[in-house]
Amino acid sequence: MHIKVKFFTLKGIRIYKYQGENIRMLLEYNADGTFKQVVLLTKQCTISHYFFDFSLKGGLLKITAPNSESKKYLNKNEEEFQVALNNINCDIIKKLTDNILF
Repeated sequence: MHIKVKFFTLKGIRIYKYQGENIRMLLEYNADGTFKQVVLLTKQCTISHYFFDFSLKGGLLKITAPNSESKKYLNKNEEEFQVALNNINCDIIKKLTDNILF
C-alpha cells in the first residue's frame, strides 16, 4: 500500500520583530488519492527566547505555552499571537485546497 505525501513549509510565527522557526507539515493521501490527514512535523518553536508548543486541532495550528514565562509572554502579546495564528491557519487552508487530488 502506497501513501502519497506532500511536504510543505510555512514561515514561522512572527511577533513584532521576532520570528519563530519555520513550520513544517505533511499532507497525507490514501493510495486512491483521497485525503487522509495533516501531519505536523514542527512541534515546538522559540520566539524571543520563549518556548511554545504547536499542535493541530481540526487541521488548524494551535500554540500553547509550556511554562509560566512563556505563558506571560503569550498573554502580554495575545493580539499579535492571534493575528499570526490566523495568518498561518489561512496559509494551511490554502495549501490544503491547492493540493486536493482528484
